[in-house]
Amino acid sequence: MILASDRSFDANLRLTREVVAVAHSFGMPVEGKLDLVPGAEGKDSGHHPDETAYSDVAEAKLFVEETGVDFLAVPIRMLTGGVRNATETDNRRLRQIDEALGIPLAVQDGAEPSDDQLRHLIANGVTKINHDAALAGAAEAARDTRDRARESR
Repeated sequence: MILASDRSFDANLRLTREVVAVAHSFGMPVEGKLDLVPGAEGKDSGHHPDETAYSDVAEAKLFVEETGVDFLAVPIRMLTGGVRNATETDNRRLRQIDEALGIPLAVQDGAEPSDDQLRHLIANGVTKINHDAALAGAAEAARDTRDRARESR
């Protein structure tokens, strides 16, 4: 995965294109990321707690065509990375992106999607959920358990 979505569209495009060229020369697929979820990602995330950038279909198509990525992570309206004001998946936008691109999609998710959300994500081309919040929580819980065990010895 190449994460350059905190840069301008053009800078993201250039850097992603370079990474794809190198990775593909070794037979490696690349997941690119379009757009930034300002309330959840990047160095200024605290300044935009309720804003969410949603991928534009035409921009997503151009990005894929220009970079050659094999997968595309797109923000869509969901419980995403700490932004809790959006509770429903924007299935219409996701379906439009899926139909326009024809490559596997990924979404960034900060909370566990409901069964209904998962069904809609899968039906609309999502093959990967970057579910880092759950993994980070599990790692923290494991570390706390380990530390308590060490203290009790």
